[in-house]
Amino acid sequence: MANTPVETIEADQPILIRRYGFVTDSGGAGRYRGGLGMVREYQLLAAEATLQVRSDRTRFLPWGNQGGRPGTPTRNTLNPAAEARALPSKFLLRMKEGDVYHLVQAGGGGYGDPLRRDPEAVLEDVRQGKVSLEKARSEYGVVLRSAGEGPDLEASSELRARLSRSRGPLPLEPRAEEVSHVPDFSGLDA
Repeated sequence: MANTPVETIEADQPILIRRYGFVTDSGGAGRYRGGLGMVREYQLLAAEATLQVRSDRTRFLPWGNQGGRPGTPTRNTLNPAAEARALPSKFLLRMKEGDVYHLVQAGGGGYGDPLRRDPEAVLEDVRQGKVSLEKARSEYGVVLRSAGEGPDLEASSELRARLSRSRGPLPLEPRAEEVSHVPDFSGLDA
């Protein structure tokens, strides 16, 4: 993925970058967490323009490996605050002044058993806004006193044992998982 600076885009094109950042909980859970997806929102300032997009990972999730969970899908939306028109993965579209293109890029799949991720690494992920408190508990089995304090190791150990028993053996090979429902990232703060 290109990482063209916002200032360069806005200086060279009639576009306002309204949003640009990482998406919490978008990286697949794993002993080594998948990379976070990014959200970008572009508003057209010119009278009209043509938007061409060739994206991927809208139908099949980025796979996890060795027990890691898949990442989140790519989503393309036109005017998320108004019509919220879902767009396909590949398209050519005529935009008019004021239109907003909202892109959530896929998050990478995780590697390894999420219940084996170092609880201190999970705490740091929560502190940095990469993982929510809810996912720290449900995906990683880590009980945090709060985002500012260390993990409760005894409670985490008990929770991890319960989660491990309830889920059974993890698939070790990558496998394609089709998107079952579309997460709504339009209201997330980046």
